[in-house]
Amino acid sequence: MQTTGPLAEMLARNGKNAATYQAPPALMKMVEQMRATNQGVVVLSCSDPRLNPYQILGLDATLKATMVRNAGGRVLDAIRTFAVLQTIGSPGTIVVMHHT
Repeated sequence: MQTTGPLAEMLARNGKNAATYQAPPALMKMVEQMRATNQGVVVLSCSDPRLNPYQILGLDATLKATMVRNAGGRVLDAIRTFAVLQTIGSPGTIVVMHHT
């Protein structure tokens, strides 16, 4: 089965990325650093594809942030995710960006 369209494009980009991929640090090592410095950040934003929270907030690979996206950027729908993240990493900052 041959893949075409957007999926084929994503798979091609993934192939290019895989050629130079370097594994990130172990999750627990990152968690320990975030807990020690209280620097963990979670961003909740709308899943609207016109909104790019990484670009809007100036986030890149050096600025560690967990991104949670849902319809309308609604907190109630993300409570369970926040509870798990609080248990794992204890984020110091939560940013909420509602629908654009």
